[in-house]
Amino acid sequence: MERRFEFVPLWGILVFLAYWMRRVECKRCGVTVELVPWGDGKNQLTTTFRWFLASWAKRLSWSEVGSIFRTSWDSICRAVEHDVEWSLAHRDLSGVTALGIDEVAWQRGHTYMTLVYDISGAAKRLSAAAEHRTEAKLFRHRGPLPWGGELMLSATEPPNMATRFDRMKAEDVLKAEFHKRYRDEIEYFYGRMTILHQNIYFLKCIIEFPGEIFIVHGDDFFLDYVVDNFSQVAILQIAKLATDSGSDVRTLPRFKNFMGTSVRDEYREDYQALLRNAKFDSRIKELFKKAKDQRDKRIAHSIDEPVEPLKFSELFELTDELTRLYNVASFDTEFMFLFPTYNAKLIQHGWTRLPTDIEKILDGIAWNSHVLHLPEKKPDSWARRRETWEPTRLERFNRYRLRLGLPEA
Repeated sequence: MERRFEFVPLWGILVFLAYWMRRVECKRCGVTVELVPWGDGKNQLTTTFRWFLASWAKRLSWSEVGSIFRTSWDSICRAVEHDVEWSLAHRDLSGVTALGIDEVAWQRGHTYMTLVYDISGAAKRLSAAAEHRTEAKLFRHRGPLPWGGELMLSATEPPNMATRFDRMKAEDVLKAEFHKRYRDEIEYFYGRMTILHQNIYFLKCIIEFPGEIFIVHGDDFFLDYVVDNFSQVAILQIAKLATDSGSDVRTLPRFKNFMGTSVRDEYREDYQALLRNAKFDSRIKELFKKAKDQRDKRIAHSIDEPVEPLKFSELFELTDELTRLYNVASFDTEFMFLFPTYNAKLIQHGWTRLPTDIEKILDGIAWNSHVLHLPEKKPDSWARRRETWEPTRLERFNRYRLRLGLPEA
C-alpha cells in the first residue's frame, strides 16, 4: 500500500515522499509493516519535517508556521509533541547545580502548578511541572539530584524591596491581623478576573475570525448575539471591579487602598510608592466611566439618554489595566486567568497545544462554508471572485485554507 510522507516544502511548493510500504515477518514482532528511516508509526510527516516545524514553532505562532509552510495546525502539534518527547528522553541533568522553584495559579479557587527550573547556566530551563504546590509534588517530579543528597531550599531577601514585592510572601509583608482578609479578597477578585479574562478571550477569538468571508450576510445573527453577550458580561465585570460604590462593595481600587494600609511599617513607604505607580490615568478613568454608564443605562436598565459605547479595543485596554492593578496588589504568585487549554504561557512551558473548543466551532463554520471549497468545486466562479478581493482579504482566506489542510488558492 502506498503512503505519502510530508517533507519540507521547497520554494513554497509542497513536497511528499511516496512509498509503497511492505509487510515483513519479524522474529520479534511477527508480521508487521517495515520500518523506514524517514518516519515512524502511522505518522504522515517525515522526521526531518517534524524537526523543521518544531524549530520554527519556537519562534512563531503555530498558525503562522502553518501559513508559511503550507501545513495544518495538527501537523505542527504532532511535530512539537515529537520534539518534547525526544527532549525529555535525552535531557542531561549531570550539570545541574542550582534549581529555582516557582508557582503559577491556573484555575479558580487557588489551584496552583509547581514549576522547577534549572538555573545553573546563563539561561534557565524548565525541568519539571506538576499540579499543586505541595512538597510531595516537588520531590516526586524533580527526580534524583545529580550530586545526591537532599534538596535544600533557602530564601534570601531581595536587595531592592520596591521592585521585588512580587517574590515575597504576603505573610512577610502584611501585618498579622490582615492575613485572612487578604486571602479572602485575593480569592474573590481572582474569580471575577477569571470570568473577565475568559469572556475577553472568547470575544477576541470571534472578532479575529474572518466571518465576512465565510458567513453569508443574514446568517450571522448567532455570532452577533454571542459577541454582544460576551461584551456585556465583560462590561458587567469591569464596572463591578472598578466603579461600584457603597459600604459593602468590593472593588480593586478599594482593595489597593486596603493593601496600602495593611503592610508592615518597614515596607510601607516602598509599597505605597509601588501602588502609586499603578494608579489609573485620566483617560483610563474616562473609559471606566463609559463602562459604568453602559452597565447602568443599557445593560442593567433601559434609560432614554445617549450612551457612548465602548470599543472592543477599549474593553481589552481596561482588562489589561485591571490585571495590572490586581498583580500589583498581590504577592508571591503569578496568576493565570485562562484555563490551561487556552493559555499561551503554559504552552510555552512545554504543554501540548490542541485545538480549543471555540477554535473547533469556528473551524467548523469555515469548513462548511461554500466559499472555502470554491477553488476546487467551481474554479471559474472562484477566479471571478478572486479578482474582486483585496490582497489582505485573500491572505486571510488562504491562511484559513492552510489551517484546515487545504492548499493556497
